[in-house]
Amino acid sequence: MSIESHLSRKLDIRFVDARSIAVEARVNLGIEGYPDAQATEGILDEAMRLFESKPPADKNYMQQAQWALNAAKAPAEAASVSKKNGWLRHDTASQRSR
Repeated sequence: MSIESHLSRKLDIRFVDARSIAVEARVNLGIEGYPDAQATEGILDEAMRLFESKPPADKNYMQQAQWALNAAKAPAEAASVSKKNGWLRHDTASQRSR
């Protein structure tokens, strides 16, 4: 799992916000290119420290943006499941017969 994915899931923030924090952590640690396992742990630790040092309003905003994104995804995911199960086709067919 990428550093950004790990941060996004652990902190319940959007991937783009996690990427911003991870980049800031890499810069602070002077890491360029692909990190090895040890450097990855250091980046994660630094990123967590950076997130915790942010003002509460900034942290709340990041988490609320993630919640809003998930809320917007929910109807689309439900429609996707409906298509897989054939529910939309069934509904369309029943409407035609009326």
